[in-house]
Amino acid sequence: MKKIITISALLLAAFAPQAMAQEQTQPTQQTARPAFDNELLPWETPRDTTCHEVLLETTMGNIRVALYNDTPHHRDNFLKLVNSGYYNGCIFQRVIKNFMIQGGDPNGDGTGGSEENIKGEFSNNGVDNDISHTRGTISMARASDPDSASSQFFIVQASTVPEPRELIYQQYGQPQEAIDKYNEVGGAPWLDGSYTVFGQVFDGMDVVNKIVEETSGNTDENGIVPED
Repeated sequence: MKKIITISALLLAAFAPQAMAQEQTQPTQQTARPAFDNELLPWETPRDTTCHEVLLETTMGNIRVALYNDTPHHRDNFLKLVNSGYYNGCIFQRVIKNFMIQGGDPNGDGTGGSEENIKGEFSNNGVDNDISHTRGTISMARASDPDSASSQFFIVQASTVPEPRELIYQQYGQPQEAIDKYNEVGGAPWLDGSYTVFGQVFDGMDVVNKIVEETSGNTDENGIVPED
């Protein structure tokens, strides 16, 4: 039986940096605690002490995501879409086991997106961004144009790096720190430098795994979940 995983997104807490537009700094719920607890982040240490925290509610459980401030265009774009309710009712339309789950397309087939495209914040597009695609990171999908990202995002699910991993690291010029992290938790190093990581799952990777297990067997060769 095909599994359709629907999404709704809610801004849980905002610790807003100065660069944020005023209408995007209004949290639905504000707390006084630090945004991150390192014990809740087994895959990556937080980039700084301020963050926005987003809850992705799915029909298989909740996924909590912290957004990095290193990629402000993607952070602000994601927050704008969350606050507008854009993601509510979207699905994870592409699911590939040992790789990632992808959602955020209102068409539900990978062809759609929001009205606004944003600049790719990655090194191959002239932006200094060294955040690796380790397991649990959330990154923005795009077309061949490096500045074509809009609303579709993916969460890296891979718990290992495929062999020959050393050749992959060499081909993509991974620094030793990134290699150590990939060897520890897995991920998709071939995406580094070409896609924008803008956040990290800190609670709910069990839900991501469940979505993969329940859905990946019903997809086509590109990982797309077919329509009814």
